[in-house]
Amino acid sequence: LSEARSAANRTAERLRAKLSKERSEAEQAEKVLTDKLDEEVTEARRSEGNLTARLREAEDAAAKTEGALRQKAAEEQREVEAAETALAQARHKAAADEAWLRGELNDTEAASRHELQRLRE
Repeated sequence: LSEARSAANRTAERLRAKLSKERSEAEQAEKVLTDKLDEEVTEARRSEGNLTARLREAEDAAAKTEGALRQKAAEEQREVEAAETALAQARHKAAADEAWLRGELNDTEAASRHELQRLRE
């Protein structure tokens, strides 16, 4: 009985040692996997931060470009309106000049007809 108990104790001790060793290996493997996962999470967060920063930069650049384009379009619109106003003023002046010249021509023709009539008499 004593031998059986001793054998059982040795077997139990070997099994405890084996269990302890397996538990230690499992903990070590878990630590390695946890460390690797932590590294991957850290890298993913860093990449996300970089991408977010690049996205903000792109959005800022797009906003600046849009603002510049809107400003240029407004300036061009003002130039078009100024050109249209100048054209309308030039047409109005040309019409006024034409009317004045027609009046002068009519007066000159009338004076010439009158002078011609006077000379014929």
